[in-house]
Amino acid sequence: MDGAADAFLSYDFQTLLHREFRAGEVELTVDVFDMDTPENAFGMYAAERAPWYYFIPLGTEAYRTEAALNLLQGRYYVKLQAFGPNIDPVLDQFARGISAKIGDNGSFPDLVQKLPQTHLKRRSEQYLVKDPLGHPFLRPAYLATYNLENQESMLLVSIAANEAEAQQRLKQLDQHFRETGKSEAAPELGAGAIRASNSFEGKLIAQAKGRYLIAMFNPVAGAPEILKEAAERLK
Repeated sequence: MDGAADAFLSYDFQTLLHREFRAGEVELTVDVFDMDTPENAFGMYAAERAPWYYFIPLGTEAYRTEAALNLLQGRYYVKLQAFGPNIDPVLDQFARGISAKIGDNGSFPDLVQKLPQTHLKRRSEQYLVKDPLGHPFLRPAYLATYNLENQESMLLVSIAANEAEAQQRLKQLDQHFRETGKSEAAPELGAGAIRASNSFEGKLIAQAKGRYLIAMFNPVAGAPEILKEAAERLK
């Protein structure tokens, strides 16, 4: 897996099917990863995509690079790589054949679909299962970037088992910033919300809502509205 095993294992990958093909002068490798759940498949796929790639309408989502095609579909992450002349039709044919055999195109995880869409940087969403932003107590979590006032703010949604655990995560985040910088109550953002900062993580606003801890990093103008909308949509 070319040194990528640890990343795939962190997303609980179950099985890898690897095949090599030749079509005329084109050599093709196909890797089909069964990631157990659509959330894990999305997490691994999103970790390797970039918003500026060339995306194509296939499966849940797919994109092309110069010699590769990567496909997300349900709980599967499919990677194809071709070598030789005129590789485009070969990649397209194999990818569409695999997609058809998988069947249901699936959809993005429910939480991704519930994130606020206004000012969202397209295809910036990620799903992290290991130490989001360096904090083990925040895992697992979704991240998304928002373009506000010609700057970027990042939304984090940490998924706890229940409301009590979400409140505990907020307390841990508050304590971390009190120890490394400062943190104070921000009642204008909602019950129990905080406003915090330190020298290496910058500023944030955060609150717990249901079983979610929701935070905005680099909360420029407009970020409090994104935070409040996320809390409302995640009820």
